[in-house]
Amino acid sequence: MAKYSTELTEKIVSLLEDEFFTVSQVCKATGISRETYYCWMNTRGGFRSEVEQAVARREAELMTMVHASLKKKLEGYYTTVEKDIYVPDGYTGELVFKQKTVTKKECPPDLRTIKMLLDRQDKSRQGEEKSAKECVMKSKPETLKKRVEPEEEIILNPAEEILGTCAEGITEFPPKNGHTKKDMQVLTSSQKRKAEHKKKKNMTTEKIKKTVRCVRF
Repeated sequence: MAKYSTELTEKIVSLLEDEFFTVSQVCKATGISRETYYCWMNTRGGFRSEVEQAVARREAELMTMVHASLKKKLEGYYTTVEKDIYVPDGYTGELVFKQKTVTKKECPPDLRTIKMLLDRQDKSRQGEEKSAKECVMKSKPETLKKRVEPEEEIILNPAEEILGTCAEGITEFPPKNGHTKKDMQVLTSSQKRKAEHKKKKNMTTEKIKKTVRCVRF
């Protein structure tokens, strides 16, 4: 087993953080085995702390680079292309440097990257809405049940008013010729007016009949 030292720890930390080396690459560059590396991680708290901090800084740097690259792809950017031009010599026939050209090339936004981000955002939003609905359904079952009770009261109250109106109509216009209660109908306001008109018409008809009988006698 290799001997542990502060210098070796600093080298391992530098390779992990600055060079983005993997554990296998670090072990190969420093001449230690993977077993030794993980043995120091489990037994030496200082080594473990230094390595974890180096890995955290490396991950933060990687994310910064990823975001910068992604921003360039979304916004578009310009790149410079340099090209050396060589021509054959008129006497020897060898290629001789003639000039250097520098061109500026425009790279437009990457539509594939934009579409990928939009799709990911839609999926994330749908997942949040679904989880929010499930949370509401699970956390407030009693509230949802209580909301049904006022609807029953709203339905019953008009029924009581209709029954009261029916009772008033039956009391004001009682059934004739001994009809049973099953044959009685509820009289609405328009039916009341028709009943009054029919009653007046019947009374007028009876008066006319009496007058005709008197004339016959």
